Amino acid sequence: DEGLPLAILQDLAGPKVRIGEVPGGEVTLQEGDFFDLSTVPLEEGHAGVVVDYPQVITETPLGAPILLADGNIELRVENRTDATLNCRVVVSGVLRSRVGINFPMHSLKVSAFTDKDQEDLRFGIAQGVDLVALSYVRSRQDILEAKEFMRSLGADIPIIAKIEKHEALSRLEEILDEADGLMV
Repeated sequence: DEGLPLAILQDLAGPKVRIGEVPGGEVTLQEGDFFDLSTVPLEEGHAGVVVDYPQVITETPLGAPILLADGNIELRVENRTDATLNCRVVVSGVLRSRVGINFPMHSLKVSAFTDKDQEDLRFGIAQGVDLVALSYVRSRQDILEAKEFMRSLGADIPIIAKIEKHEALSRLEEILDEADGLMV
């Protein structure tokens, strides 16, 4: 019908931490197996994958749980070198290439407002979007970065903070002070 109000929301992707290619496209990880996450290519036949953020290695503590494939597979960090996390499989599952990595007990110092988000938001502003959803918001600072970027382009578009990380829960009040809405 003509005359109905319609708002266009641009959903920015945010930082997507993913594993690289799994040899053969998929592998079954069994409970108790060792499996490495590394920033450097692993030797042929070595169980593990490359990750695209070096912070995964440097900022993940020993003993930390790591979830793969939407939480269907759980690893536990047993050892670390400069380039590799040596993990043990805690929950079995089939691992495919390019799935996301989640850290339920710790955070990586990766900005919620990425270079790609800036590029995408520049496009959204040019198209006249009505609202912007910012993914993986953890603090007021994430929203302030996006607002400052918009201001630099002469735009002022309401921001919806997507609450997807555990650390956002303890900062909900400060996030609400800056955001124009929440998506959970």
